[in-house]
Amino acid sequence: MKRPEKPVRLAEADFDSGRESLQTYARVSDIEEFNAPWGRVIRLQEIEYTGGTVMLRVRIREGRRFTDLELTDDAARHLARALLGWTEARQGPSA
Repeated sequence: MKRPEKPVRLAEADFDSGRESLQTYARVSDIEEFNAPWGRVIRLQEIEYTGGTVMLRVRIREGRRFTDLELTDDAARHLARALLGWTEARQGPSA
């Protein structure tokens, strides 16, 4: 029998006050993972907070260090267009 998923509680620094707060995620789903230059690994995840907000997380792993960037739909779309524009400027449009 498959166990039901439990919410994940992660400590996150509150930079304004210097205190830590707990974020609760209802769901974390892996979308894709790929290797990047200089030994980095990039993982894309869909994050759903217990309040229902859904965001795209871009997690970059460098050895034991992680850098997380969580994006709204609009921010992810903007980033995708900028990345595509950069690659097309360097290589030409894809077929």
